[in-house]
Amino acid sequence: MKMRRGSLVQAVAVLLFVVFPINAQEVPTPQEVDQENGLVRLFMDCQGGGCWDSDFFRTEIQFVNWVRDRRDADLHLLITSQPTGAGGRSYDLFFIGQERFDSMSDTLAYISGYDATSDEVRNGLAGIIKIGLMRFVGLTSVAKDISIGMGRAGEPGQRGGPRPGPGEGGMATPDDDPWNFWVFTPSLRFNGNGESTRKSLGIGGSFSARRVTEEWRVSLGLRTSYDQLNFESGEYTKLSVRRSHSFRGEVVKSLTDHWSVGLSGGVSNSTFSNFRLNTQISPVLEYDFFPYSESTRRMLTVQYAVE
Repeated sequence: MKMRRGSLVQAVAVLLFVVFPINAQEVPTPQEVDQENGLVRLFMDCQGGGCWDSDFFRTEIQFVNWVRDRRDADLHLLITSQPTGAGGRSYDLFFIGQERFDSMSDTLAYISGYDATSDEVRNGLAGIIKIGLMRFVGLTSVAKDISIGMGRAGEPGQRGGPRPGPGEGGMATPDDDPWNFWVFTPSLRFNGNGESTRKSLGIGGSFSARRVTEEWRVSLGLRTSYDQLNFESGEYTKLSVRRSHSFRGEVVKSLTDHWSVGLSGGVSNSTFSNFRLNTQISPVLEYDFFPYSESTRRMLTVQYAVE
């Protein structure tokens, strides 16, 4: 049987591969690399303004392995935020251990000033994140390569140095809030429209105050509006005026980690609804499926009020 030279070479190559297999180099997975060098596998979940630039944090914090799936992480960083009465934002950073850090957790806080720029906010958050990571990094083999320093006195906000105090973009506890957890929200409305036969004018405003702590939840709201419509057609003239004013409030006191009681009520009048004075006050019983101490990151409540 005749065999071409090309076919003979191919047959020899296949035979050599079977007899003397080539051992391919094994490429370690990210998890195997982490186990070898001790890098913390970090997943960050930010639910609020200030941490939208994920590339910035990945660049600034290079002593961890950033992962995109929470299930691949051994440390879950959850960041929530809410506005402060001073016009800034208050951030809560929850470090939730998984895998080898399963029994560990920590919570830190950061408050940005009302005039803080986006760069100042993200630098401030990066500094607090680094501080929170040290507890976990300190338990790994990477700890020997970490150095901790402090900036020169009188230079707060310097990278690697001390952070400013409350209202200036630094780490703070809830007691440092100069507004004592109160958040005020004013609003004003004005609109007008004019045509040959139709003219309208509307003025309104509202003011709300809200305070949420582990012990109390207070919510107050005041609203007022005035709307006027003029309609003219020949000798026919029609003037329609609507006025409404209302005040609503709710005060709830925590009894345990899950149960609370309080009062809810309000006073209002409205020409559109055709009543001069309407009052309502109700006792309230509330149950939260999660502890009230976790209200900044999760809350699921059932409320019962007697009308």
